[in-house]
Amino acid sequence: TTSDITAQVEAEQRYRNLIEQSPAPVLVHNGGVLAYANPAALAMFGAEEPDQLVGRPVTDLVHPDDLDDYRKRLSQIVEEGIVTDLIEQRHKRLDGSEIVVISRGVPVIWDGQRAALEALIDITDRVKAERQYRELIEHAPMAITVDDGERFIVANQAFADLFGADSPAAVVGRPIVDIMDPDDEE
Repeated sequence: TTSDITAQVEAEQRYRNLIEQSPAPVLVHNGGVLAYANPAALAMFGAEEPDQLVGRPVTDLVHPDDLDDYRKRLSQIVEEGIVTDLIEQRHKRLDGSEIVVISRGVPVIWDGQRAALEALIDITDRVKAERQYRELIEHAPMAITVDDGERFIVANQAFADLFGADSPAAVVGRPIVDIMDPDDEE
């Protein structure tokens, strides 16, 4: 009926507006080719116009070391209809610089064919900050460790040396009580 068609068109328009206005980058790949990129995706990948992304092989935007895993996930989405778990992946901007994203893929129908809709979150700055924090701890001249209340989850070489361990890896995962003075336990 006419009202059913009108409702369908309105629903599609609401969906498109939601994706267009989303602050989260969204891509649609159809047959391994980018079919759609919302404005947030354009910005994340360094594109000024949609045609800088649309029509390109989606693998052009994936870090070469992550291509095999990416292709497997894409197959799961498109061929098996699986909504993928969130995963951290490396991608490439148009200028060739690396970004780190968390992504989820969802099967969709695009232009009458099975396709993958990918929602992304850029975590590049967080990953860089974590790397800098880790390097600061690892290279600090004083003994530093981080624990979860029961076990060591991070230790540096100075800490390992202080307690007679060969390396930080020999400390990580061990119970805190392993290094406590028995007189301090209650």
